[in-house]
Amino acid sequence: MNIRLSVAIMAHPSRAHRARELSKRHPELNATIILDPAPEETPSALRTASLAWAAVTEEATHHLVLQDDAKLCDGFAEKLHTILKLYPATPLSLFTEWSSLTAHHLRFAAMAGGAWAEVLDEYVPCVALVMPSGLARDFASATAGRVSEWHRADDVALRAFLDDRAITPLCRIPTLVEHVPEDSLTGNANQGPRHSVCFADDVVDDMPAELRATVEQLPTFSHFLADEFASRPFYAIRPPEGCDQPWKICLTEEWLGDQAPQVTALAEATLRGWRRRYRQLPDLIDHMWLLPFAMGITLGRDSVRLQHPDGTAAARPLPMTEKQLQSVLEHSIVHRALTTIGQAVLFPAMATETLDRLARPLFEMTTEAIRIGYHFGEKRPWWT
Repeated sequence: MNIRLSVAIMAHPSRAHRARELSKRHPELNATIILDPAPEETPSALRTASLAWAAVTEEATHHLVLQDDAKLCDGFAEKLHTILKLYPATPLSLFTEWSSLTAHHLRFAAMAGGAWAEVLDEYVPCVALVMPSGLARDFASATAGRVSEWHRADDVALRAFLDDRAITPLCRIPTLVEHVPEDSLTGNANQGPRHSVCFADDVVDDMPAELRATVEQLPTFSHFLADEFASRPFYAIRPPEGCDQPWKICLTEEWLGDQAPQVTALAEATLRGWRRRYRQLPDLIDHMWLLPFAMGITLGRDSVRLQHPDGTAAARPLPMTEKQLQSVLEHSIVHRALTTIGQAVLFPAMATETLDRLARPLFEMTTEAIRIGYHFGEKRPWWT
């Protein structure tokens, strides 16, 4: 397929200079800058996004919309054209922040040997989003002059638009785009830094470019769900294929069932040493530890599948030897994706500067928990 790309950069007028700077850094994109047409009114990212998606050119096969706080990886245009040829009919998010459900999905994709995973959040990450030109025009048409009928957040509106058409966007690891910290204009400042789960410029990008991972039981974590699940590790369990039901959510302690007391004792014994060495670790570390432990259990099961773009299955070696598991955890992309777990989970219980300083020990704690979880599940093949 001959890819022809058009590009728009959307921004609030107060950040127009950032949009211009982004455009100047990437003249090869020939981007159109779209500013909020009514900045004096109630803030609405969708108001600007509707115009940005309408900026698709007549000859384009695909349209990319960037936000002004996007940082593009080296060789961005060439890499983007390559991946568009793999998934030409699918909306592709080129960034997701490190605490999203999609980020956790991508961590599993990387550990399984894949580069793609479905977007699982109730929004579409759209710091950098590319869609087929027909979809871009349809979204612009659906929202033009009717912004008040949609959620004012463009990422939520995009999710509703795509869900209505039974279209599931994909996201890639490593991401081709990073998010540059800036004061949030959409009320997200309380979430702290929202960097990429794993940015392409930070790693050796050598995963098989086309493989997509699907996780049936996803261990994850969020500070922003309902009270019962907020700031606690939980499992998101995919409904059976063909079943029109939402994902089931189950606290990790409940998912562990009658194994929970053993795991609690194991966590306490393991974390005792970490607390002696790093006294500034918050109580939240108990919950954080359960996340990579559960990831290790799930990694050793057949609930993680790899597929080619045409949907055919790709082989995934199971069970793994200790040497194979260690090789997975030391891979450049996996290493970076697991390093960002501490940043994602422990903010705001720990300051960003402290998290940066403890990045290495938190990574070591995470990989230790994954190994413990993997072997814990390996010894209990009948369980779950």
